Amino acid sequence: MNEVLRRIPLERHKTLVGIALDAGFSSRSTFQQVFRQHTGKQPSEFLPKTSEIAISDV
Repeated sequence: MNEVLRRIPLERHKTLVGIALDAGFSSRSTFQQVFRQHTGKQPSEFLPKTSEIAISDV
């Protein structure tokens, strides 16, 4: 999961599922389950805040 979170700002051209599969997750459902356990949010709830942070840090 840490690898996925590290890659999100670096691979903006990819979907979260694409990043997760590249990082070693075997399926979308497994990724979504682990993501919720790790962050307490759905992947779709996480992305807008990540984008806002990345834009404000530039």
